[in-house]
Amino acid sequence: MKTQRHRLPKDERTRVSLAPYFLLGLVLPIDTVTGVPPILFDLLRYGLAIVIVLSARSRPRGRNLNTLLSFVTLLLMTSGALAIVKSIVFDSDLFTGAVAFVSPLAAFLVVRKMYHHRWIMLGFVAGCALSAIDIILQVNGLPYLGVPSDWGFRYSGFSFSSTKVAPFLAVALCVVITRWAWAEQRAVLRVLLATPLLVALFFSQGRVGVAGLLAALTVFGLTILARRPLAGLGLLLVGIPALHFSGVFSALLDYVLRSDVPGVTDLSSGRGIRNSAAWDAFSAGGLLGVDPATRQYLNPHIAPLTSGVDVGPFGFFATSVVCLFLAYMMFFASKRIPMVFRMIAAVALATAFIEPNGFFVGFSGTLLVALCFAQFAHMGETSNGWAGPAGTAARIGDI
Repeated sequence: MKTQRHRLPKDERTRVSLAPYFLLGLVLPIDTVTGVPPILFDLLRYGLAIVIVLSARSRPRGRNLNTLLSFVTLLLMTSGALAIVKSIVFDSDLFTGAVAFVSPLAAFLVVRKMYHHRWIMLGFVAGCALSAIDIILQVNGLPYLGVPSDWGFRYSGFSFSSTKVAPFLAVALCVVITRWAWAEQRAVLRVLLATPLLVALFFSQGRVGVAGLLAALTVFGLTILARRPLAGLGLLLVGIPALHFSGVFSALLDYVLRSDVPGVTDLSSGRGIRNSAAWDAFSAGGLLGVDPATRQYLNPHIAPLTSGVDVGPFGFFATSVVCLFLAYMMFFASKRIPMVFRMIAAVALATAFIEPNGFFVGFSGTLLVALCFAQFAHMGETSNGWAGPAGTAARIGDI
């Protein structure tokens, strides 16, 4: 007599199959928690990526070949391969090059089949919310589990630095602001999530995150203005005076300039001098970039320049091309890419021109970039994994 195999109900099987996507998103913005070795989070990220890739093998692939995603992945992987070659030639650290090579490959394999991107982003919001709460606890002198404050005024939450957590908080706010990831309006839940995310973004003192959010909101506002001119014009006429007379604009300016922080004398915090020195070294460097002995004294704060210093002209070219594609997505791809990913592209581009590596080194950042480019080949399809009222798919440009 054959025994009947126990099978989970269909809805429960679906929830189980979605778990790796959500968990991957959850650990993307988390680098460290007190008492947990940071390497564990790296293992979790790559382990979950392997689970997702293996589980997607049996599913049919999307109709369109995503040439742009493949090209961007090839550019980033080639830069990583050159970093590995350089480390071998100069007998230097191999780890960074290996990460730069493996990260875009893993990101490509996770996102290329367009399955359940919504659940990755919802998990990402949850992870950022946990980090935001930890920042708020630390600011108020309460017990916390994240990284202690840098210099007494910069807060990192569950990331290694404020300049890393801030862009991630900005990305999470983009997901919360737009409707793409939400099966229903969930207005109350989204407000409850947006509040700690926004508060923690300003507490973090990561100005790159604020710049990224402002760039994303600019894309959002221009889109509304193009689609609904009267509503957009009314928002400008009311919003700008309100920001000025309420003191919000003045407070934001003080925040960006860090007027209340001793020792800070300019907006760039010395980035101009650092970038100039790095450019001179890059111009005099070879095909594999600057010699490691010279590299240790350089600290460029523009991602293409960093890549050029590290792996030579090809690195500069590759990262610059990816930045151009991100800019194209921001302003010229409204019919092909959901609003949320155009806003994330704005955050990624702002980060690339303010911080050394942007989102181009490390699995978490490259996955966010890959998610943006993954939308190109699937116009008319949905990658968020839910159907709207009456079973209709979510609109590709849904705000």
